[in-house]
Amino acid sequence: MKVTVLGYQSPFPGANSCGPGYLLEHNHRYYLIDAGSGVLSKLQQYIKFDQLEAVFLSHLHHDHMSDFLVLQYAIQMEFVMKGRTKPLPVYFPQEPKPEASIIPFQHFIQPHHINESTMLQLDDLQISFLQTDHVVPTYAMKFQSGEKTFVYGADSGIYTSFSPFAKQADLLILECTYLEKDRPLTPMGHLSTSDVAKLSRDLQPKKLMVTHFYPEYDPKKIEEELIHAGIHGTLLMPMVGQVIEV
Repeated sequence: MKVTVLGYQSPFPGANSCGPGYLLEHNHRYYLIDAGSGVLSKLQQYIKFDQLEAVFLSHLHHDHMSDFLVLQYAIQMEFVMKGRTKPLPVYFPQEPKPEASIIPFQHFIQPHHINESTMLQLDDLQISFLQTDHVVPTYAMKFQSGEKTFVYGADSGIYTSFSPFAKQADLLILECTYLEKDRPLTPMGHLSTSDVAKLSRDLQPKKLMVTHFYPEYDPKKIEEELIHAGIHGTLLMPMVGQVIEV
């Protein structure tokens, strides 16, 4: 498996960056995980739309799904201009209802709802889901092939029960929304640097990537706080275009 970072900032992208989005490649098949603002433009630097096997939306907040709404048009044009006949599968939560209702798009999109009991087998890739601590139904995702495991933690708060779901992953991507100075007294369904460090010690990933940065944060400050708090695993700071071998 190979993961390419298409974007990592939230709740909006800064200049020259994008919202959350990751391209997973496995056996020459490609899967898009989340589709924040700007992700669609970056995606086209790596693959054509007809190479995309499926899309996974962890939850239906705008910063994670906004570019899916224009991806719908891209797939429509594949049908109209290029003779495409196969709809694009998309896997997503069925709530909130208003947002979920706009994910299907005529016959161009093939919608599939996900929950904690959903188990998928795509090629030899096994995919499972874990509901996280967030303000709308949100699902972490585990991708397994052979002995390799990649876990995308999505948006998640301190009450997410990540173990054993994400234990000892080869690659674990966790959100890191807050520097400690901005960590709210009341949990808000997001993680701070100290929360991430504690989770890494509990889950013991081989590689840990942090994401979901506020655009005005200095990534070096995030890295300093994580190291000071004591992380487990090789820490990877995200960059658009970065490729991680799992």
